[in-house]
Amino acid sequence: MERVADFRSHPDAKSAGLYAALDRRYEVAGIVRPAPSEFAHYYNKARHFNPNRDVWRARASLNPWMFRQRTAIAEKQLRQWHGKYDVIMQLHTILAPGTCAQQRRYVIHTDNTYMLSERYFPEWAPLRGRARAEWLRLERETYQGAAFLFPRSEFLRQSMIQDYGCDPDRVIRVGGGSNFPVVPIDQKRYDAQIALFVGSDFERKGGMAVLQAWEKVQRA
Repeated sequence: MERVADFRSHPDAKSAGLYAALDRRYEVAGIVRPAPSEFAHYYNKARHFNPNRDVWRARASLNPWMFRQRTAIAEKQLRQWHGKYDVIMQLHTILAPGTCAQQRRYVIHTDNTYMLSERYFPEWAPLRGRARAEWLRLERETYQGAAFLFPRSEFLRQSMIQDYGCDPDRVIRVGGGSNFPVVPIDQKRYDAQIALFVGSDFERKGGMAVLQAWEKVQRA
């Protein structure tokens, strides 16, 4: 469940590699895209207006009202798939798999929790007071209702267990993989002394750690 292009016709789209890998082993019946209408987007922006543009953008993209909107849209779409699938694979937790999620078998694959953002990247955690409490309630219920949770790191796994009270036996670290098909590298050479770092935020993505490791590799 995510707003992505069809992975078969657009193999380079975001998360297409994950869907393709699942499809090779199982059968991906389809993709649900719980996208709110244009009117809902404008209404949401008006509801969360803030003179600080960055705060406004953050609150408009992450708030309980939008969580429930996406969840309601997902519910309508999932009803059309009733009886045609065995399990829902949901990416991230900006919605629940429908308003009747407790009646469905679903798993979640994600790379973050709100409480981790709040702790380490507060600019990503704009909610305060009742809105914050409501978001955490919705997020916690969605996590705890899942058959399994597949976090991308042990760091995230511990947050789900300690911050959200999830059963450790149902929280399985799986890593992140790649966003694109893996190509053969049998004929590739690695004797050049050039490295390419791919990431939109050098420091947050671990760029400095790469540079420090590179120095150690050169000395060795």
